[in-house]
Order: sequence, then C-alpha cells, then structure tokens
Amino acid sequence: AWRAGAGWSGRILSFDNRGRYAAALEAPASVAVKGADFTLGAATLRFARGTVRIDEIARREGGFFSSGSLSGLDSAYLLGLTDQAPAISSTLTMGGRWKLAATNTINGELEIKREQGDLTLLSEPPTAVGLTRLMLSATVLEDRLSAKLDAAGTVLGAISASVETTLARQGTSVGVPGNAALAFDGEVTVPSLAWTMPLMGQRMVIDGRLNGKFAGRGTAAKPVLSGNIAADGLKFEYPEQGIYLKDGSVRASLRDDEMLLERITLRGGEGALEGNGSVTWESGEMNARVALTANKLEVLRQLDRHLVISGDAEARLQGGSVHASATLKADRGEITLPGTDAPTLSSDVVVLGREGDTAKKKSRFAADLELNLDLGEQFRLKGRGIDARLAGAVKVRAKTDAPTTASGSIRVAQGSYSAYGHLLVIDRGILNFAGPLDNPGLDIVALRKQQTVEAGVAIRGTALAPQISLVSNPSVSDSEKLSWLVLGHGMEGSSRKDLGLLQTAAGALLARGESVTLQNRIASTTGLDEVSLGGGAGANGLESAVLTLGKRLSSRAYLTVEQGIGASMHLVKISYALTPRVSVRAETGTDSAVDVFYTFSFK
Repeated sequence: AWRAGAGWSGRILSFDNRGRYAAALEAPASVAVKGADFTLGAATLRFARGTVRIDEIARREGGFFSSGSLSGLDSAYLLGLTDQAPAISSTLTMGGRWKLAATNTINGELEIKREQGDLTLLSEPPTAVGLTRLMLSATVLEDRLSAKLDAAGTVLGAISASVETTLARQGTSVGVPGNAALAFDGEVTVPSLAWTMPLMGQRMVIDGRLNGKFAGRGTAAKPVLSGNIAADGLKFEYPEQGIYLKDGSVRASLRDDEMLLERITLRGGEGALEGNGSVTWESGEMNARVALTANKLEVLRQLDRHLVISGDAEARLQGGSVHASATLKADRGEITLPGTDAPTLSSDVVVLGREGDTAKKKSRFAADLELNLDLGEQFRLKGRGIDARLAGAVKVRAKTDAPTTASGSIRVAQGSYSAYGHLLVIDRGILNFAGPLDNPGLDIVALRKQQTVEAGVAIRGTALAPQISLVSNPSVSDSEKLSWLVLGHGMEGSSRKDLGLLQTAAGALLARGESVTLQNRIASTTGLDEVSLGGGAGANGLESAVLTLGKRLSSRAYLTVEQGIGASMHLVKISYALTPRVSVRAETGTDSAVDVFYTFSFK
C-alpha cells in the first residue's frame, strides 16, 4: 500500500533462496519504504540449519539501524560455504544477538557464543578439540570499540583476549582506520601439547605445556607488541628412528615486531641442547634465526644405532630461503648395518594410499645445508662382517635441486672384517669424499693375520665401481694368496674339499668383474688354475716372454707347462707335496731334473 506522506508499506509473504546460501522466510515480514529510507522488521529466516530473527533493519534520517538474534546455526554448513575444504569437521552450533545504531557516531552490541557441539581436527586419527566454552562479545560506544574473546577446551586449553580501538565511517562502510589507537591484551594456556601428535602424521610422541601473555599498543597500522611465552615439560619422541628428547623448555618475549627466543633447552640422555634465536616480520614476511649448542646430546638411541654429539648449529630463514650450518663431533656412536637377507618390495610394486617419490610435495623454501662432522674417537660401525672404530671428518653440503656432495676423509682406526669364515684385520681403511656423498673413493686392505703368509683383499676404486684384488705379505701368486686367505695354508696341503672351497671363493671374486686380473679370468674360463705371462723385460721384449699354464691334479700334485713365446724353450713340471714343508718336483723339456725342496718362512 501507498499513503501520501507515509510512502509504501506492506508485507513480504514468502522468500525462498534455493541457491548456495539457502534461506527461507518462516513467517511474513513487514517492510516500509519512504524515499531513501526503508525498514524491514519482524522477519524470521531459516538459515544454516538454524534461525535468524531480524527485529529491525532500517535506514532513516541518514543513519543505519539493525537488531536481532541467532540460534542453532550449524558451523559445519558455514564452513562448507568456503572455497577451500576446511581441515576440521564440526558439530558446533552457534547462537547470539546483535544491535547496531550508526548515525553521526556508532553504537552497538554483538555477542556470538557456543550453544553445543565440538570441533574435530581432521588428523589421523581425528582429534576432538573438546570445546567447553566459546564466546565473542563486542560493544561500541561513541565509536569506541571494546571486544573480548573467551574460549576453552579440554584438549586445546584456554585463550582469552580483549581489544580496544576506534571505528570510523567512510561512505556506507564502517572499519578501523590505520591511525586509530589500538590496545589489546591476551593470555593463552595449553595444559598439554599431546593433541598435536595426530597432526604430524607419524608415530611420534609430543607433549608439554604452554603459557603465554601478550599485549599491543600503538595504532592499528603499527602496533607495538609485548609479552612473554613459556613452554615447559617439552617432549619429542620418535621411537621408529630412535629419537628420545625430553625435559625441554622455551622462554620467549615479544618486543615490537620481533619475538626473541631467549632460551631453548632440551635433554637427550645425559646431555643437553641449548639455544636462542629471534623471529621478525617485515612487510608481511617472516625471517627467523636459531642458534643451538649441543653438549653430549644423545640424538639416537636404538638397538642398531646410538649417537651422542656435541657442537654448534645455526639456521636462518630469510627471503624464502633456509640456510643451516652445523659443526658437530661424535662423543660416542655405534651404527649396526642391517642384514642383506631382509625381503624388500620390487620396484614395480605400487602400494595404494602410499605416496611415491613423484607425489612428494615440493617445499616452498629453497634450502642450503652444510654439515661438518667429526667422528671423534668412539664411533663404531658394525654389521655385514664389519666391526670397526672409525675416525676422521667429513663436510656434507646439500642444496635444493642439487645432488648432495661431501669432502673429507674417514678412516678405520681399528677394525676387522669377516670373510670366507675368517676374521680379517683391516690393515688400512680409508674413504675419501670429493664429490657425491654416495660415491667415495676406497682404499681398504684387510688381511688374515698370525700366519706364515698374511693374505687378504684390497678394495680400491669408488663405492659405485669398486675394484677388489687379492694381496699378501709376503707377495705370492694369486692362487697361493687365495689358499692362505681361505684355508690358512698354501696350495701344497690342499684336499679336494679344500679345492672346492677355493673354487667357491674364486667364483665370488670373479663375480665382481673387473676386480679380478685378466689372467685369473682367463684361467677360470678355461678350467685352469693358473695362466700367466712372465719375462718380456729387456731388449728382446716379448721374444723372451714365457707363457705359464698350471692345473692342480690332486690335493698334492700340481702340473705346470711353460712355453717360450719367441724361443723354442718348453718345460713340463710336476710338483708333489710329501709333507706341508717337504715337496718333490720333476721337470722335463729343455732341461730335465728332479729336485727335493724344504720350505721354511721367517719375518
């Protein structure tokens, strides 16, 4: 209806929005329009599975007025209206009331509170917050805003905050200008950090308690912060990796736009970790620095690994880049290598639900890491036949999108290696790093000691392309080296069973390809025990060289054929061992003879 001097008046009988923001009018609402003024009153809407009661929404005499109440609003529905999937699920319902009068000044009240329900973090497993109290209230009097937040939960703890500032109107908008005076205070109490464990997605144990007080003064554009944060009883355990850190504490303070990490402590075993640092915000970007000192800190404790370290480390976050460096020394360490018989999945097996390497998220930070590690005097390596005490130092460098490199040298100070059923003493063991971390240069010699001929193996080359050869002291033929290494005596005392062991050992060496000499590989292919080319020195060169072929006929008899390359010299020899020290040799060819030999050794 329209009436002169009063304008239009009427009722909205029905309203039903079936779109994204579904809402429906439950009962007719009155409406009046006069010129630029309007009034909507007594409207009840069904929205977000709850009820919104509008007592008044009006514009009159250049001012804006509104009042009403809320009840039963489903927060899960409201979260679903966001463009991104929230990381929480909710059974929380909200209620409240509001009253606003914006004329030459702004006055009003707002209250939103929890009615029932809870929030659940979508971790694995899900973690309920345990909300018991949630209320946000605000009062505006003559443009002065005072707001308070009060929240508590059995899991997260409690948080309270208050803020005071000044509102201002600009056209039809209301907000806080940058030059408005600002004062806020807050307090946080978290009785236990155990609720963060499911968020890590690993089998970790995290705990501790946190208390903090903070305040801010200045203007809305440039607040001056102050406050203190204290965390005690911190614990971080990762049993799968052997990490057990406890009794930690943090003391921090807020000063202007900087948070000072005044003291960081954490214990591991009988040692400790201490540090300090700072966090700043510049133009909306966070920069951070943390310096740490370890004193006999036990960082690993497991059946197959144990490590205690001392040293210094520093990490910086600046301009989206992480720079970290550490200089550490192992006070004590013991690493046991896993066995090689454990089953592993083939590379073409895909496990559903498990992210592969290609699915890993790329970090938004560029990293540059440098580690200087001194192994100290008590670092042991065990497993796969090795029992050694290591020494030396290595420098490791890792950068984003670049292979990890290392430089330095690690040596075996004392150790042994089990091979062919015997214990070999590592006479020399050196790993030289000058490039990729996984491919150091090798210089290793391991000998079977306490016997007439100390025989063993030498490993040279690189980790990805090792070259293995037989060595002995004093130097003897390769067949003798292998016999002394495997059997503990020379070839003359070998039985058929012994020869089988030697054949198996030789096969293991031959399987390593280029690690065995060409003569040995030819001998293995032809079924001979020895193929060698000797002589050839001097002016005649190959004309004076002699080709030697050898074959063991039995555990006591050995046949040798020698043929000159450029001369008519030829010789056939049969050696027969009467005892381990006494042998007889008969030869015929260019010269014929029968000899009796008595062998003895000395150092």
